[in-house]
Amino acid sequence: MHGTTRVAIVLNGAGRVGRKFIELLDEKSELIRKLTGVHPVLTAVVTKDAVLFSKEGLVPRDVFDWLGARRTGSGGKTGSLKGVILGSGDYESVLDEIGRSMRGVVVEATPTDIWTGEPGLSHITKAISHGFSVITLSKGPLVVAFRNLLSLARQKGVGLRYSGAVAAALPTVDTAIYSMAGADIYEIEGVLNGTTNYILNRMSQGEPYEEALRKAQEMGIAEANPTLDVEGYDSAAKLLIIANTVWGTDFGLSDIEREGITGLDGREVQALYAAGTPVRLVATARRTCAPRKSSRSTQCDWPNPGSPNPSDRPCGTGDPPNAGEKSGLVELSVRPQAVPKGHPFGVLPGTSKAVKFSSREMGDVIVSGGASDVTGAAASCIKDLIHILEEGWVG
Repeated sequence: MHGTTRVAIVLNGAGRVGRKFIELLDEKSELIRKLTGVHPVLTAVVTKDAVLFSKEGLVPRDVFDWLGARRTGSGGKTGSLKGVILGSGDYESVLDEIGRSMRGVVVEATPTDIWTGEPGLSHITKAISHGFSVITLSKGPLVVAFRNLLSLARQKGVGLRYSGAVAAALPTVDTAIYSMAGADIYEIEGVLNGTTNYILNRMSQGEPYEEALRKAQEMGIAEANPTLDVEGYDSAAKLLIIANTVWGTDFGLSDIEREGITGLDGREVQALYAAGTPVRLVATARRTCAPRKSSRSTQCDWPNPGSPNPSDRPCGTGDPPNAGEKSGLVELSVRPQAVPKGHPFGVLPGTSKAVKFSSREMGDVIVSGGASDVTGAAASCIKDLIHILEEGWVG
């Protein structure tokens, strides 16, 4: 690999997805090098109370042995370990050390908190401030500080990618940004949570909600505390990130009308399915004002009937609206809906997800499927890494 640029990979979070990412990075390292001309080197793994660091590169087997030893209480020390064990407070020192001789990418895979954004928000802010591009699986930082993080990334000239935070293997943001580049998207609809879709599919077959939830938990697709999923918070967070990305807005969770699935009548769900109109937890973002004709325009292309002075309303594209303008620009909701016969959301088995973008030029673009599992989430990080390297954010 003489002459190949090396880029340091720092992984924050070594849970199931983080460990799978390590495996995929090792498996696809040569492919990434061929596609991008850059050789990714796993340089540091950061847990909540320790950092395993090697500037020359960590060996996956050593990382897994270290993690296993920590779980068994032996302190994480193994005889053949090639790497330095540091305290969790040394995260920034590691970034400094790497930055002296290499460019880097931080992969954020810590548990998410959609109300505070932590710990990912602090990790990402520090990484970008040190000149590292970032790939995040954690939704919280993007829900809490989307605009600020994008602004900081632009200021520092680094990439920020988050496919794994918005439906993992289902290409939501990528479809809008790459495949529909230049199109005026006026509506986004999605079934964005695999857990609730699984539960609703079971309920449509006559299974009680509690039993369907228990099975989902046994399968590992629902947490012990499933509130984020079943009350619609996870779907709302994903919708928020997608809408803010597509329209350049700065909405928060409080701007979304949200209703979960816990109050549904199982008999009604079953009857609606039998009638050919299955119930889905649908996330919707609908612009009530048309896009600008050009980047210089500040007026709507057609009147907004909800505004006292429609022609003076700014549109939901370009610069984010002021807080007082939000409600007149975009309607955001997450709620259970009986989808009409023939609707593509009606045929989503198991934990499947889907998203539909409606635009003036390209019509409706619908994407469905995508693995709702650990491998799918980790693979989305590999995809984001390839895009960051191909687009020259690291080099």
